[in-house]
Amino acid sequence: MTCSSGQLISRIEEANLNAWPAIQQVLLDGWLLRFSGSYSKRGNAVVPVYPGTKPLLQKVRYCENAYRREDLPTLFRISSKPGLRALDRTLAELGYEQADASLVLTYRNGELPTTSSQHFRLLTLDTWLNVYCKLSGMPETATQLQRLLLKSIPCEAIYGAIIDKTQYVACGLAVVDDELVGLFDILTDPIYRRRGHAQELILGLLRCGLEHGAETGYLQVTENNEPARALYRHLGFQSLYRAWHRSRDRLEMGQPDSA
Repeated sequence: MTCSSGQLISRIEEANLNAWPAIQQVLLDGWLLRFSGSYSKRGNAVVPVYPGTKPLLQKVRYCENAYRREDLPTLFRISSKPGLRALDRTLAELGYEQADASLVLTYRNGELPTTSSQHFRLLTLDTWLNVYCKLSGMPETATQLQRLLLKSIPCEAIYGAIIDKTQYVACGLAVVDDELVGLFDILTDPIYRRRGHAQELILGLLRCGLEHGAETGYLQVTENNEPARALYRHLGFQSLYRAWHRSRDRLEMGQPDSA
């Protein structure tokens, strides 16, 4: 895929929305308001998609009223995508604090390191969800919502895990959207870390994505998660842009946009 960095950022942001559908969405003058219950941040944020014409303050107030009706914090997903500086500055002036600073990384080399894949397994959605809930500590009350969201993914979804003897010790999700494959919810049991399981999982998911026609892999990692960033650098991922949330409310939802 040949395109400028700005075009690639926009395309990844689009794919990110496709990979994690919301239960309800409202389009407001270029902004997408997403609503998905009270658990997931990524499904409950305002995402600027394209430039609009209405005054920023008017649109922000609309969003605040809309999320207040749903008893949710007003949460904006901002990135270093061109054209969002004015919005980010306006939100800061209104008292919206920055949180969940992350980096979006891409893998574009085409050739993956040769490593063992003897522990990598492809799972059904339900089996994967059970593994994910166990590793993440997701409350049981959120499981049905998570299943609904996963079943709503309109693209090719690949559910992968690592098994050590009889124990599932890591899991992750890959979503293929045309030329892109995004990696999400990369988790490893703390007891089994530093044994190469995360690397095997990531490479297994990437291989599956490439086999489905993807050319570029992407994922998001918390900016201060240096161990994860070091692993991704080792595998050949490169930083493309930053992303963060802005909110004035106390955030208690459990799923930030990060790997």
